[in-house]
Amino acid sequence: MNEIGRIIEIEAKKGGYNVIKNLCSHGIGKSLHETPQNILPVYNKHDKRVLKEGLVITIEPFLSTGAGYVVEQTDGWTLCVPDNSFVAQHEHTIIVTKNQPIIVTAV
Repeated sequence: MNEIGRIIEIEAKKGGYNVIKNLCSHGIGKSLHETPQNILPVYNKHDKRVLKEGLVITIEPFLSTGAGYVVEQTDGWTLCVPDNSFVAQHEHTIIVTKNQPIIVTAV
């Protein structure tokens, strides 16, 4: 799964954006957050997990015009960047198949 993070980083950089590193994607199924957990939006050489056919995952990088991380506020819900930069999320739902992934969401 480390290639997902590598691709997100490369594409963000091409657009002049930073990736929010402490927000990640995940598997979905009968509940919102299922295995695989913590699909990182950045390359991690230690992540040796492999996506298996039939998995449904979200790839939802948050891109920033400045900061590379968010900070949780005292209400336990709100997330903010420390430099007041702009942040946007671009989310896709993907079904992993044997040959080619099916991207469920439309742009």
